[in-house]
Amino acid sequence: MNKHKPAPKQLKPGEGEILTLLGEPRAIKVLPSENEGAYLQFETSHAPGMTIPLHAHRDEDEAFYVLAGEFDFMVGAEKLTATTGAFLFAPRGALHGFTAVRKNPGRLLITVSPGTQHERFFRGVVEIERTRRKPPESSELLRLAEKHGWVFPSSIVEETNA
Repeated sequence: MNKHKPAPKQLKPGEGEILTLLGEPRAIKVLPSENEGAYLQFETSHAPGMTIPLHAHRDEDEAFYVLAGEFDFMVGAEKLTATTGAFLFAPRGALHGFTAVRKNPGRLLITVSPGTQHERFFRGVVEIERTRRKPPESSELLRLAEKHGWVFPSSIVEETNA
C-alpha cells in the first residue's frame, strides 16, 4: 500500500504531461500513482475522421466527457452523436469506440479506473515511437493493447465460444 497521502494538484489549461500517440496528444491530468491507484485522467485531441475502434477493457472502466467538437460513439449496443458537454460511461467489459466528426478537432476528458493498464499502454506506444522514430505497426498496437487488457470484438467472440 502507498504510504503517502495524495497531494493536491492544480493545472492550467493545456498543462499536464503530454504523451503523443500516433500523432495525437494526450495531456495527463492525474496519474494512478498520484491518487493511490484510483484512476487516470487525461485530455485528448482527435483530428476529424480519427477513429478509436470498438474494444472493451477487462479490468478498467472508462468515462468520456466531450470538451469540444462532435463524436460518433458506440457504447454497448447504443450509438450516440456526442457534442460538447455530453458524458458517456463504458464499464469494464462493455464494447465502446468513437470517431471524431465535423471539420474541427474534437477534445475529450477521459477518466479510466483504475487506469494503470491504460497508462502502461500509452507509455508502451510512446516508447516504440521514440526508439523507432515512427508509429508502431497495427499488429504491434493490437498486441500491446491486448497485453494491457484491451479486448477487440474478434477476441470477445473467441472468448465467448471457448
